[in-house]
Amino acid sequence: MSEPLPPGWIERLSKKKGVNYYFCQATGETTWTRPTAQVVSVPVAAAQPPGGALPEGWDEARTPEGRVYYKNHHSKTTQWERPRNESSEGPAKKARVEAPTEVRARHILIKHTASRKPFSWRSEGGQAVTTTKEEARKELAEIRRALCATRDEEGALEELFAQYAEARSDCSSAKPGRGGDLGSFSRGRMQPPFEKAAFALAPGKLSEVVETDSGLHLILRYA
Repeated sequence: MSEPLPPGWIERLSKKKGVNYYFCQATGETTWTRPTAQVVSVPVAAAQPPGGALPEGWDEARTPEGRVYYKNHHSKTTQWERPRNESSEGPAKKARVEAPTEVRARHILIKHTASRKPFSWRSEGGQAVTTTKEEARKELAEIRRALCATRDEEGALEELFAQYAEARSDCSSAKPGRGGDLGSFSRGRMQPPFEKAAFALAPGKLSEVVETDSGLHLILRYA
């Protein structure tokens, strides 16, 4: 079976000579010789265009004018549009669809002398905090170690986290009865480092120490 003609070419019968010739609809060119595609061999290392690798059975080719098209060896068909490899983009597409649009979290904030607003709701008389950044980091690291040692049975981790928040956090979300609860929030609501860390957590997981302009945080995502 002959190879399919490149896109844009058709076969016609010459009435004078009684033989077939070939006509390019795009350029008006004619030829007695059957046009063939110029198959492009793409190195493996470079074979990852935006659409990913071509599906099995497809090759990239060019018309004599240099225009790229695609041909299928199984169906003997050709097309201008690059065929999509559904299997290669499926997992990534699924991950994008399933990415959370909002999370629910608690946090413990320790402000320090270099914080954007070095004042805590706990301070009497509106005095600025005197904790240094290194002291804040060390304190949060100790709290994290204690939390990580807790067996999360029936919400024990979240309960202990809330206790630490009410005892130490400089955020008003730590006032009695709130336990550092920020409720639910969507992307764009928090400072970028905080948002990135919170959305990267699975429910029930604890973050590393996170630094923002407000201070240093521990984050517990609970939903």
